[in-house]
Amino acid sequence: VLSLLFFINEEKDSVLKKLIINLIIISVLIASSTSGAILAYIFASAYKYRRRITKTNTVLLMIIAILFIIFLDFTNCQFIKKIISQLTLISEHHNEIFSNVGLPYGEFISKYGGMSTSGIWRLALWVKSIDILENAPILKLILGNGIGSSVGLLGILPHNDYLRILIEQGLIGLILTFSFYIVIYFRLDDKYRYIPLMFAFFSFTENNLDNILFMSLFIFFISTA
Repeated sequence: VLSLLFFINEEKDSVLKKLIINLIIISVLIASSTSGAILAYIFASAYKYRRRITKTNTVLLMIIAILFIIFLDFTNCQFIKKIISQLTLISEHHNEIFSNVGLPYGEFISKYGGMSTSGIWRLALWVKSIDILENAPILKLILGNGIGSSVGLLGILPHNDYLRILIEQGLIGLILTFSFYIVIYFRLDDKYRYIPLMFAFFSFTENNLDNILFMSLFIFFISTA
């Protein structure tokens, strides 16, 4: 749904069209309870409107956000329930997560529900990924273990593109990736720079490199913006 931002022409589109597209995005993000995408959208929006943010409207926005969260909680919104259960699960089992031991996901799912475990297994995957990197020979740390090796080492993609690149392509691959983002950022008009920043932020919690549709649209967007 974040791909809908590619359809906004900052110079020509009306305020109404921009508002409708953003309302659709917000509605779908909340309905899908995708916390990583929501945080990426908030981060990108804050960057986009950074020059309009003052102390006064920051306080106002915080009040509106708090009231909105209270409203969602009052209406028994699935997203709020998911966030609370995720944080509860992580706080109760943080020692096991950082000890890099096996976690009883079946027990977690039966107790908290399937959606509530996405946070804890992401953290566990990241801890395991860091452990692999810490124990990697210097050559593999620089060059990586090869494309697709993260699945073999972790059993699943790490849901963090940067850790995946480090494992598969090493420090060289990570440096090239960040260089790619920097080049895109400075080539784009300032009005559109929030989009690659959003993508870069979202990549901390997702496997965006495998999202062929999004990546294709993203490439077309940056080539024409």
